[in-house]
Amino acid sequence: MNSPASASEEDLALAHLRTVARRDPELAAAAATTANGQDFLDWFSRYVVTATDADVVYVGTLVGAGGERIRTVTLRADDTASDTADDTAESDCEFALAGTPGAGALAARSITSGATSAYPDDGFASKREATDCVAMALTSPSARPLGVAVAYCGSALDADSCALIRGTFALFRSRIATVLGARQTRAELQNVLQASLQESGEENLVSLMQALSRAMRVKTAFVAELTDAEHGLAKSLALVVDGEPLPVMNFAIAGTPTEAVLADGSLFCEAGVGATYPDVAFLRELGAEGYLAVTLRCHHGKPIGFLGLIHDAPLDERFRDVALFQVCTARATAELLRLRAERQRLTLERTILDTQRAESLGLLASGVAHDFRNLLTSIEGNADLAADDLDLQDPLHGRLSAIKTAATRATRLCSQLQTYAGKGRMKRSVVDLNHLIDDIGELLGAAMPKRCALRFDLAANLPAIEGDVAQLQQVVMNLLTNATEAAPPSGCAVSVRTALAAPPTESIGHLVAPLGADAGGGEYVLIEVRDEGCGMTADVLERIFEPFFSTKTDGAGRGLGLAALAGIVRGHAGTIEVLSAPDEGTTVRVYIPASPLTAPPRGWPQHPRSHAAVTTKVLIADDEPTVRALAETMLVQAGFEVILATDGEQTLAAVDRHGDQIGCIVLDLVMPRMDGAQVIAALKRAESRIPIIVSSGFPQAFLAGQIADGDVAAMLSKPYTAADLVETVDSVLLGADT
Repeated sequence: MNSPASASEEDLALAHLRTVARRDPELAAAAATTANGQDFLDWFSRYVVTATDADVVYVGTLVGAGGERIRTVTLRADDTASDTADDTAESDCEFALAGTPGAGALAARSITSGATSAYPDDGFASKREATDCVAMALTSPSARPLGVAVAYCGSALDADSCALIRGTFALFRSRIATVLGARQTRAELQNVLQASLQESGEENLVSLMQALSRAMRVKTAFVAELTDAEHGLAKSLALVVDGEPLPVMNFAIAGTPTEAVLADGSLFCEAGVGATYPDVAFLRELGAEGYLAVTLRCHHGKPIGFLGLIHDAPLDERFRDVALFQVCTARATAELLRLRAERQRLTLERTILDTQRAESLGLLASGVAHDFRNLLTSIEGNADLAADDLDLQDPLHGRLSAIKTAATRATRLCSQLQTYAGKGRMKRSVVDLNHLIDDIGELLGAAMPKRCALRFDLAANLPAIEGDVAQLQQVVMNLLTNATEAAPPSGCAVSVRTALAAPPTESIGHLVAPLGADAGGGEYVLIEVRDEGCGMTADVLERIFEPFFSTKTDGAGRGLGLAALAGIVRGHAGTIEVLSAPDEGTTVRVYIPASPLTAPPRGWPQHPRSHAAVTTKVLIADDEPTVRALAETMLVQAGFEVILATDGEQTLAAVDRHGDQIGCIVLDLVMPRMDGAQVIAALKRAESRIPIIVSSGFPQAFLAGQIADGDVAAMLSKPYTAADLVETVDSVLLGADT
């Protein structure tokens, strides 16, 4: 008989229970007093054996990844309780479900009865020498299979005895299923929590997904992180298929089920997910049918990732039992937040180390550069003077030109080192980034190889930024040069994009000087350069901003371009983010704080300087003999009278003696006994009106940070040419006369 227990059978069982209650009040009372736990299951098996013709009764729960085995949770034979751990000699405490009466009951989702001869592979029945049996399927309210209850009889059951056992099973079916469901839920939760606490980081998430896939009996479970919300990019942190973890996968969200999860917060697709998203290769490979996923969010409600299940068969109603899924979601969210916090900590530590290293290199570079510029001033200036004394046809003229060219290149190297150090504040102005890129667009196009296509995507109504125009141009040129050098021989597109965008708060790719030392809240202007070239490995990515690090094997790269770029961005209180992978191209994003000011329109009028000759005395104050002699020669040849001083004290003494005759002072900042800053302060106290030109081996950006506005008339960086010196002196003297 394979039909569900009838109402009359339940009435029969209930009447029999009342009869037993009158005969054995203690046994009947236990049914009402025992909790919905193991005590009740033990009472049930004892009652069936005592009150019916059954010789053996057990209740078993499904175990195994696919629920293919049974483990007995209570077993009663001949009115004697059998502990499952001690009953293995007579019966299997855990055995295969297939070929047993329980398998038939589960398949029919009902109570079945019949002869045990119909189940020749049932080892349990053969060991008990059973003749007839009654089996009951136990399922949750959502039809999730939980286990079975089976009664065996050593002799054939007549119709009344069979009806009594069936009715008794039906009478307590719901209560037994509740106990088994709670038992399984507790076991699954315990397994999931134990798995999630064994490791930390991504290993923790892998263990969690393995436990979840086992508990839910699905093919695939995953946790993915939202890596770039703006561009819809994510990566799997834990991806388990058939219990085995797969490598990390980076993927685009667009066109996948994850896109719907992100938009709606969750997605439950009972069947047909593969047909709904036919272009997703991963779903095709899995043979995906069912899909369930939710969005993971931080404390502020911002999406940070996804947790989901994928199965190669439709998902039944048991997947709407969300208790276990909610526990895993909470645990995965906590671990993902912890991973992000750990990355932020490592980023901060790296930033501190980078800053300390930059400061150390800055001190070294500034000191070396100062002396080096003095030497270059002498080399380049004397070569310039010597060339003026020779005919253009003289063979020595070309050699002197080569000396000047080498000195100029050495000066550029020195400037790059000082820019990397980020010393002092920059000479700032309000800049429209779009105009800056437009202005150098023709130059960029000419510099680009023909195999590369340059594309611009400049945002409208972009706020202005405050910065050094020349250095910002250097940033754009540097990024474009690197992008084109990474292009394959077949060519690729290089895109330049500007936008109003917030910088990332953690290191997703490679972050340099996050937000800068002086940055606060507010808006940021983004300039992004993206190429489709060869990309970089993780090891190279970590070192690209180190000075003197270069991947060029032909000696063409000195490794200072990106180091100087990092110094420029750091000096602008900005951030650099680099995303790259081998054969996937490189994206560099530079974030500069937006300015509340408005940039001047294009074609802003410039006031031309006059370069008319003026004959007067010029005081040269410099402790370097070769520089003093060179400057004297340059100015004398231009028609000026020159007074020399070797230090600050001699400078002040010369001013006392020749004050009315001195038109301007060319003053070095670093001198013995009294440096240039002290000389400026002394002249200011004396209310001297002599204009001062500061000349130093330090760059002008650094000098501007050491001298108050209005204290000097001009700045002249070493090395300088005769034209530079004469033009600066001439301009200052003319300005003093007007």
